Amino acid sequence: MQDVHFYSLKRSTPKFNPGEKDEWSIPGALSPDEALRYFEKDLGCRLSRINDDALVGQFVLEQRERIVEPIGASMSIRPGEVLTTFWVEQS
Repeated sequence: MQDVHFYSLKRSTPKFNPGEKDEWSIPGALSPDEALRYFEKDLGCRLSRINDDALVGQFVLEQRERIVEPIGASMSIRPGEVLTTFWVEQS
């Protein structure tokens, strides 16, 4: 079984415009690239991870533990501790 994680994407510098989002999340994705494809749909642009540690991207992608807890007859999914952080740029 593959690990499923909780991913969150945040702008490095928020726009401080109430009409624009600065943070997105997806509770179940298998990889950072899969999470980025999901976020691209909402942003309407292409996103890519930066491989050079010296560069700072426009966004920060956090890979987190996914915590699943039973609550009555349903399940609650929430983010856990940060496992890995990636810099992301808009193409």
